Amino acid sequence: MERAVLMFTLKPGKEQEVEALNAEFEPRQREANGRIASLRGWDKFVLKGKYVDVIDFEGSLDDVLAQAGQAEAHQQFLERMHPLIEETREEVPGCFMKRISHYSSAEHAG
Repeated sequence: MERAVLMFTLKPGKEQEVEALNAEFEPRQREANGRIASLRGWDKFVLKGKYVDVIDFEGSLDDVLAQAGQAEAHQQFLERMHPLIEETREEVPGCFMKRISHYSSAEHAG
């Protein structure tokens, strides 16, 4: 399994609006995500003016994001989300974080 972390800078004072938007769209996005076979998990966080997506997947992240982008729920969410962030994923390819360390309890199971 692979994990990708995407981080975006929110416009000042938009944290609560982002949280409300995520709550509004979560049921529809959860349903759409269930149709992406290689998606294993998708967590979202707001922390100190940052919006963070943590995506667990098999295969290609580009494939997962392309499939998500085809879902109406994700399209509508992004239309409303883009005005709340300083930059989009397309504008900032460096928003992908590189893993520098990993620990898993499964690695040490006896």
